Amino acid sequence: MSSLTDKKAIFEEVSCLKKQGKQIKAFMSFIDPLVSLAADISWELNLAGLSVGALYNIEDKTRFRGLLKEN
Repeated sequence: MSSLTDKKAIFEEVSCLKKQGKQIKAFMSFIDPLVSLAADISWELNLAGLSVGALYNIEDKTRFRGLLKEN
């Protein structure tokens, strides 16, 4: 895969895996800047009920601190 952020390529790869008879049970990332993307893809694949917005906010410390500052 050329890029970890290329959603089209990711969905093509998932489609290939499904055609091979493999079941996709989860889609996640342990790379901090890609956590919300993985959660978004997981949501689009109906795999998990994660809060994509919350994950997006906490993966960037500056953005998260800004949100906390308002409270």
